[in-house]
Formats: sequence, structure tokens, C-alpha cells
Amino acid sequence: FVYSAAEDGPKLESIVDPRNRTAIVVELAPTRAIDWMAPDEPLAMPVRADDFGMPNEDGFLFIDAEFRPRGVRKTSSNIEAVLTTDGKEKIDRQDLILIETAKETLEKLNTEGAKDE
Repeated sequence: FVYSAAEDGPKLESIVDPRNRTAIVVELAPTRAIDWMAPDEPLAMPVRADDFGMPNEDGFLFIDAEFRPRGVRKTSSNIEAVLTTDGKEKIDRQDLILIETAKETLEKLNTEGAKDE
């Protein structure tokens, strides 16, 4: 994790993962919610797939270091790839979940609306 309450925790410069594979925000399960007014170490390791996303859903959301929303299937290897910063773990393309941004949705609606006229 990049965030650490300890002063000797990891530094931003130590991240070697590409920005599109480095999470700056992750969706945690309601049972693992963190009070943003009093943050603490986010998760004790090891983490479980149930710690992420909504219950009974196959994936979870995160925002990457390019500030793009991403979705990925809940597997221990995907969670490790999203949470670590050393560049060794990979997310299989088949495990990515398409997330459409509001801009993309509006562009589609405008394009479809223009076709109907």
C-alpha cells in the first residue's frame, strides 16, 4: 500500500507499476468501510476477495493513478495486482470489467439521438 500511517511507509516514488494498474482508490465491502474522517491502516494482510466490492457481486471497482474508473473480477491474484506497487503482478484482460464513463454514455446517447432524427 502507498498509504501508511507510519512515517517510514512507502513513498510515491517507489511505485513502479504503470499508472493504469495502480489503484489510488478501491471499493471496499461495507463490512470493511473506513471512516474517511479518521483513516487508519486500510486493511490487514492478507486480504480476502470478500473485503472488496459489494456482497454477491463478482467484481470490484477502483480508480487508477490516471484517475480512470476500472472494474476487475474478485480474485486473490487480481486484488494483489491492484493493491501492490512493485510491478510484478498482472491482471488478465479477461478479468477486466468494462466501465463506461458518464462522458462516454452521453456521447453514445447523443450519437444514437442524432441517428433517430
